[in-house]
Amino acid sequence: KTGALFQPAIALLKHNFDPEKEREEEAGGGRGGEEEGEGRGRGGGGGDTGRLLADLLHQEGRIREAEDVYLSLVAVHPQDPDILADYASFLHTIGRVEAARRHYEWCLSLSPTHPRALTNYASTHTHTAAIPLYLRALNVRWETETAASLARLYLLTGKVDEAATLLTTLTERHPHHLTARVHMAQVRLQQKQYWASEELLKGVLTASPGHQEALYHLSLLYATTNRTGEALAAATEAARACREPGDTCATLHAHHADLLHTHSFTHQAVTSYQLAVRMEPHLSRAHLNLGAIYHTQGHYELAWEHYRTALDQDPTNPLLLDNIQKLRRAMNARGR
Repeated sequence: KTGALFQPAIALLKHNFDPEKEREEEAGGGRGGEEEGEGRGRGGGGGDTGRLLADLLHQEGRIREAEDVYLSLVAVHPQDPDILADYASFLHTIGRVEAARRHYEWCLSLSPTHPRALTNYASTHTHTAAIPLYLRALNVRWETETAASLARLYLLTGKVDEAATLLTTLTERHPHHLTARVHMAQVRLQQKQYWASEELLKGVLTASPGHQEALYHLSLLYATTNRTGEALAAATEAARACREPGDTCATLHAHHADLLHTHSFTHQAVTSYQLAVRMEPHLSRAHLNLGAIYHTQGHYELAWEHYRTALDQDPTNPLLLDNIQKLRRAMNARGR
């Protein structure tokens, strides 16, 4: 078991962990100054004992103990931006986003150009608010993952030209970066350069068979170009093994369900929609479509449950509002 593997390391780290001594190590020359910015947590200098201990405790699910380690470090090093960034990242990982933001802000008030804090802080914001933070991070230090994240945001916000420019630079510098190539395929699809998009995605799948994002976007491409059988095959292959991350897999399973429903595989579509909403309970389109299936089958209470959940997420959706009105009439006619 994982716990058995980690226990000797945890015991040793606990024995050696002393925030005061870590401060002495750093003061003695463990770090070269704020400009290096990421000595901690990136293989640099002193002070790694606490971070490693917290990481192992976190991996074992001992969240409270892991947080206690970070809190003891922050108490001793309240002006250390790397420790604050580590703690903020931990908070973000366990879903305490507001607390993570506050600690990223604290870190950036001490070190305004801290690359990791800038990138991670951006990821806690809405798309529009995150873009300038990612740009700021790239101006401080060009990193491939930051550039790929910014390109994805450009695509999500409809800034196709900006995405194309950034991805051209990224793929020229790193031609084997698979995520960047998938994003470039998305750009080509939006530009209606279907052949170019397909070639990019097939290239990714040659390099990494089963790449979920590539399969998903290849399925979207096939659906767009009316190759519905191939679209379903690609979506089925991607959905079959998709478990993490939950939001990505939920979107993929919902897309798979859409295609199954189009092909009149209603039972399988319901199963895929149910899986999607278990992974991402706020996926409104999956709730809408699942509600519509139950509606047509006469399962009105189940339909209403899913319509109501979709309405909470998307209160102005005209199709949803129309379906709700039809459902109410049907329920009234049944005598409820």
